[in-house]
Amino acid sequence: MLRDRDVVKIVDICSGTGIGGYLFAKVIMERGYRVTLALVDMRSNALVKSREWISRELGVYPDVFAIDATSLHTLRRRYDLVIMWGSSTPHFSPWYMNRDFLYL
Repeated sequence: MLRDRDVVKIVDICSGTGIGGYLFAKVIMERGYRVTLALVDMRSNALVKSREWISRELGVYPDVFAIDATSLHTLRRRYDLVIMWGSSTPHFSPWYMNRDFLYL
C-alpha cells in the first residue's frame, strides 16, 4: 500500500499525548519512509506536550489541531494512514463516525 510513497502522511485522531501516533510513525520510519504526522485532540495542553516530545524523539514536527474529531474533514487534508488508538471510539456514534471520517 505504501510502496509508491516517498512521504507517508499519518493522522492520529483523539491523540491525547500522541503515544499511538508516535509509535505508528516510528515503525513506518524504521521501514525507510519519511513521515508527516498530524495530531487531533480537543485538549490543546496535551497537544503542546506531544508536539514537543515527538519532535524531540523522532525529529518530526507534528501538525496539531485542537478540534473535535468529527470536524477533521473541514481541514480538507488527505492522509495515507489514520490511527485512532485507545478508548476513544465509545465517545462517538458509529453512524456519525462513518459519515464524518469518510471525507478525510
